[in-house]
Amino acid sequence: MTEPIEQIIRLAIQNQCPRASAIALVDVRSLDERSSLPDYVVRARWISDDVTQIGQFLIKASTSTNAAIESVLLPALASKEIPVPRVLLAAPSDYGSYLVQEYLSGRRMSQNLVDASMRWEISALGFTYGRLLAQIHSLAWADVVPWMGDADAAPESIVDDQLDAWWVAWEEQFSRVPAEYLSVCEDALAWLDERRPSEVSLCLCHGDYRPAQVLMADDDVLAVLSWNNALITDASYDLALMPFDIRVLGLPAEDSDLLHQAIIGSYLQASSRAIGNLPFYAVARLLSAGLQVLVQGERATSPISAFSSDVDELFAAMRDVMSEGRKPLWRA
Repeated sequence: MTEPIEQIIRLAIQNQCPRASAIALVDVRSLDERSSLPDYVVRARWISDDVTQIGQFLIKASTSTNAAIESVLLPALASKEIPVPRVLLAAPSDYGSYLVQEYLSGRRMSQNLVDASMRWEISALGFTYGRLLAQIHSLAWADVVPWMGDADAAPESIVDDQLDAWWVAWEEQFSRVPAEYLSVCEDALAWLDERRPSEVSLCLCHGDYRPAQVLMADDDVLAVLSWNNALITDASYDLALMPFDIRVLGLPAEDSDLLHQAIIGSYLQASSRAIGNLPFYAVARLLSAGLQVLVQGERATSPISAFSSDVDELFAAMRDVMSEGRKPLWRA
């Protein structure tokens, strides 16, 4: 790490506890040593009011934009009782930006689902997952995150402007797509054009909501992680890739179907949002992911957790959603 970890932790602790002294690192570990900008878990010791304290911290190396988003968004969400990590410090530097959060020790919901031995456990986790998303979508975003959208604009206008920007980006990327993939991309764009949403249910969306982003301790949710892709858009956006996010868990078919039904049922029961645009956003997000792989080549990271960076797999899933007479999306 180019910026001294001790200096960053010292600032984070003093930001929360100005009288802290004798601050020292106990241990440091990297969460992904293969990454050029890995996140670090740090344990530190300090003295405050003559009492020795020990705490754990997560240092997230990030772009200045992502750090700025989470440093403002997470406290706003916490004020509305959305479980999120507590931000301790957002520190820009000459080398990049660092976000220091409290380190929460728990298990991802995805692992709990894989380890579930009883079907009722899968249902219970599905209910928790669906209700939690309904809680996020129920926020009055114009009051909680007013900087993220124009509260005076009509919801359809906000989504239309967003889709126009996506269309421009897609068409620009088409010019760099290998010839053998151009046809499927153009078919997807035509399919999307015919089904462009005319009615929307606008809300704050997490942008990457999946079981691996929900941290749990026993049966309680500790936090929803990774908010740097949050956006104001149609509620269907957050549920559009649910079948594929569940597929990657490798559950038996009957358990996957049970989980799908539990999530959708609990969400609809707890939410006033309409999710009729699920197929549209599934195709849109799969198309964007496939184009990312094609345009970035070997530099592309896996854009959707349920898939490798195999563009053929991404586009095969997209064609499945587009096909007529298929099952409802949550049972695909």
